[in-house]
Amino acid sequence: SYDPTGGTTFRPVQWCIAPQFDGSDLVIAATFPAVPGGGGALETWCIASSDTRADAVGDLVTTYQVFGQDDPRFR
Repeated sequence: SYDPTGGTTFRPVQWCIAPQFDGSDLVIAATFPAVPGGGGALETWCIASSDTRADAVGDLVTTYQVFGQDDPRFR
């Protein structure tokens, strides 16, 4: 979840539309999805990819690569 204004009104981060990656699989561009119920407004952050792997003790850990253009607060 994140608050695009850096405050305390958090909402889920949406998935990016058509993310583009460089040769190292790092996101370099994406289309932002619409804010749910936002009257046509676009999100300013989105999830470009996810990866789940086992850590050193065998627990599964999921990491997310996000793409954005402001300074939000995540939780």
